[in-house]
Order: sequence, then structure tokens, then C-alpha cells
Amino acid sequence: MLLAVAYAPSFRGAFVFDDQSEIVENRGLTRLWPLWVPMFSGGSLPHRPLPYLTFALNRAGGGLQVGGYHAVNLAIHVINGWLVWWIASRTIARVGGIPTVAAWLVATLWIVHPLCTQAVTYVYQRMELLAAFAILAGLAAFIRSLSGKEWYWRAASLAAGLLGGLCKETIVVLPPLICLYDLCFGGRKAEIVASRWRYYTGLSLTWVVVAAVVLGQRSRYTEFSSAEHWTAWEYASTQPSAILYYLSLALWPQNLCFDAGWAPVRDPSAIALAAVPLLLAAGAGLAVLRSHPAIAFHVLAFLLLLAPSSSLIPINDICVEHRMYLPLAVIVSGFVCAACQLFPRRIGVVAAAFIAVATSLAVVTSQRNMLYASPIDLWRDTVAKAPWNSRGRVKLARELLVVGQAAEAEAECRRAIEQHPDLAAAWAILADSLHDLGDGTAAAAAARRAIGLQATAAGPYATLQAIALAANRPSEAVAVGVEAIGVIPQIFDPVAADANRIAIVSNLGVAFGMIGDDRAVEVLRSALAMNPASPGGHYNLAMALAGSDPEAAAELFRRALSIDPSFTKARLALESLEGK
Repeated sequence: MLLAVAYAPSFRGAFVFDDQSEIVENRGLTRLWPLWVPMFSGGSLPHRPLPYLTFALNRAGGGLQVGGYHAVNLAIHVINGWLVWWIASRTIARVGGIPTVAAWLVATLWIVHPLCTQAVTYVYQRMELLAAFAILAGLAAFIRSLSGKEWYWRAASLAAGLLGGLCKETIVVLPPLICLYDLCFGGRKAEIVASRWRYYTGLSLTWVVVAAVVLGQRSRYTEFSSAEHWTAWEYASTQPSAILYYLSLALWPQNLCFDAGWAPVRDPSAIALAAVPLLLAAGAGLAVLRSHPAIAFHVLAFLLLLAPSSSLIPINDICVEHRMYLPLAVIVSGFVCAACQLFPRRIGVVAAAFIAVATSLAVVTSQRNMLYASPIDLWRDTVAKAPWNSRGRVKLARELLVVGQAAEAEAECRRAIEQHPDLAAAWAILADSLHDLGDGTAAAAAARRAIGLQATAAGPYATLQAIALAANRPSEAVAVGVEAIGVIPQIFDPVAADANRIAIVSNLGVAFGMIGDDRAVEVLRSALAMNPASPGGHYNLAMALAGSDPEAAAELFRRALSIDPSFTKARLALESLEGK
């Protein structure tokens, strides 16, 4: 019931942020075979192979109906909730002294907590859900192996780790997490080395799979480029503040922000103030490993689960909420178990209090999920909570343009440029805004500035072409298209195609047609191959063929109308062609 209250609004959610490039515009997801195509082709971000394959399955089953994607994400979340309950109940049974209702309370509180919404409702973060599933399943299988059929369940644990290596890099914590659990709850410590070393050796193959996936697509990871946003020290020194921020959201999730846009913390006193309590907590966890293993496990597991993203690797995003998805379960478990031990004779009262808390959390989660129904509302909320976030302003401007609010989009872009003058995306969207407002000269200048900052970005070239075509300067549009082809890799590749690349090729073909260049048909065929479902692509090619091959043109007009029956220009052109 609480889960329904919390996540019912998520089914009205839209594709947001990286959903657009990695799901909506990812032509690699339109094929299921061979498997490597959806797993490794298309989009612009690093591919986590299994999540991308599930996106392709979603697309094969329901196209781009976003409800199906949300349903799969929520189903994975529910399964993860069940695994959290199972692990908690088995661990409580091993430790003793805590009522079994605690496991149910842990799972309930975690599954409805609003800090989970970014991982569950933001479709692209399915990789976080699947990596968490692999970690939980691997740990659960190991725990089951402690009660019999060791080889069978340890093999299942190894399989979970290997599959997790195809989901996300966070799976690297599985071997040390299982080792930590083994030290705390697995029995005599000598057994770990004496009888389980082969198992841990096999489990380390998880790291090999992760390394192969990452190194195999190294060029997609901007963290490996020389133009990284910050140094390893800047990133690492900010993580203590980020972890404390995560903890504050876990305890009081009232200021959730889709994209906080953190910058590095450079004040030595602020770094020390955040780092000292975490170092003390880690030291205390190690110190009580033998005497109070349950306390040690909660402290060290929380820090361990955050280690892949809160370490020395300078990831582009310093602080994002979805990283707390699985660590949050450890925090919730610690609070519930502590309350049950502090008030052993008031378990009914404790349970009622936690159910009341869970109900409140479900309401907050429901409210949070409502924002996902409108990308504009989501980005407005982001900018209101993180006004320093220039990227958030650009994303808001992009969404405003989609609904025709060009003036407000321009204002957001100018604010973003004031904060970050060298942000190429801000100049690109500013160019689109100015073009929509009819200021072609200023739009062209903004597009050129964007190209100067990021020469391989396709959007500004498409804008320059649109400006030239609107002013009836087809030769200029051709020149821009040729320039773009020279600097944008794989621009004609259907799998690598996105909206801007398709626009460049399509505009080039239209411009060729306007100047009577025979290359128009060939280029427009390429544009249609990049997006076969485009009624405009069929229409443009039909217009280019109308003089030389009227039968083929008529068929293309009919296909355009079958895709979009309200396409008036195609209908009129077909009627004119058939009337000749």
C-alpha cells in the first residue's frame, strides 16, 4: 500500500536528462541482435551493457512509452526491497536479540524513502538498480551458503558478481563487502583464509569484468580525458562533505535536488571539519570489529558502498543522490536495529513509530515523483534549490524551448553564461532561443561561440544551417554542413545518430536540393536511414525525387502520412503529384 502511494505518480513521469540521448535518441536500442549492438552501440555516454540491453527490450516491447520503463525500474526496486528484507532477517537470526519484525521495518522504510527516487524514477539510473541487485543477490547467496549447499550458493554468488560487472562499476565493492560480512557474522575468522580463499579468488573476477568493460570503451569516459573538470585531490577532498550531505538527506529528505551541481570544496577547514567525523567513524568501526560486529558492519559497509564514487576518481558529478540508493539501506537498518535493542519491551510502540515514519516518507516520495511528470517542473525545482547550477539552467532552457517559451529559455541561458561563460551547451541553446525569437544574426554569433568551445557538438551546426535556410541562403547551409561532416565523427552512422546529427544531414540534403545539386537524393536517403520513423525525412526525400521519380516520391509521401496522418504538406504534395 505504501509503495503504491509512493510510486504511483512515477508512471506519469517523462524521459529526462540522459534518458534523451541514451534511450530516446539511441538508435542502438532499436535492435536486439546481435546483442553487442544494444549493449555497446549508440548514445554518447559509457555503456553499462546489461542495463542498455534491458532498455532495448523495453523498446522492443513498448516503443518509447515511458510507463513500461518505469514499471521495470519499480519491479527491480521491489525485488531489491525483498532482498534487503531477506538479508536483514537472516542476519538477525544469526545474531539474535532482535525481533524479526525489524527486518520487515528495514525493508519498508528503505523501499519508500524519497532518497531512492532518483535511482528508481529516473529511467537511465536503472544501472544503479541492477548493480544494487547484483550486490544484494551476491551477498544473499553467500549468506545462504553458510547454511548448506556451499558450492551451489557460492557459485550463484560468483555469477551475481560477474553479471554485476556488466551493470555498473559499483559492483567492485561486492568482494570486500562479502568479506566484511564474513568477518562480522560468518563464524570463526580463520575459516575465511583456510576454507574460503578459492571463493574469494573467484569473486575477484568481478574486478576483471569491470576493468574489461571500462577499458573497452575508454573513450566514452570523460574521466580519462586530459580535460577533466577537477583533479583527484579536489574531488576526494570534497567527498567527506558529500557523504555528510547524503546522511542529512537520509535523516531529513526535504531538500532533494535532481542535479545539485556541486563544485569542489577548497577551504581546508571545511574539508577537515567534514573528514574528521568520518575518519573517527571508520576507526571506531574497525576497533569494534571483534567486540561489536553488528555495529562495525553497519559503519564500514556504509562507507564501503560509497567508496567507488566517494574516492580519488574524479567523476564528473561530485555529488548525486542516486549513489545513496544501497548505502541508505545500511543506514535504515542501523537505526531500526538500534531502536529495537534500546527498547526491547516496547517493540509494538517502536514498530508503530516506524510505520508512521514510513507513511510520511511515502507521502514525500509521492510528491517528489510528481515532479518527474514534467521535465520543466523538475528543472525549475533543481534551479530553485541549486541556483549556482549552470547545467541545470541549460536543461531548463532546453525544455522551455520544446514548449515554445523561447524568451524564458534565452533568459536562463544568459544566467548560465554569467555563471559559466565557457559552457558550450549554454551558448548552443541560447542560439536556438534567439533563432526562435527571430534574431538570426545574434543566434549565428552564439552558435559560432558554442562551436569555438566544443567543435564536435552537433547542435550549433544544425542551428546555423536552419538560420541560413530560413534566410534562403542554401549555399551557406551547405558550407556549414560540410564543415560539420569534417569534425563530427561517424555523423552518417545510423546507430550513432541523434536529433542534431540527423538535422545536419537533413538540412544539407535540403540545401543541396535548393541549389540543384544531384547529391541531394543521396544525402536525404542517409538522413532517412538515420531516422526511418521520421515523416519529415520521408517528405524531404520525396520532394527531391518528385521531378525524376514521381512514383517513388508518391510512395514516400504515403509513408510520411502513415506515420503522421496530420502532415498537411505531405498530403497536399501527394495530391498535387497524383493530379499531374
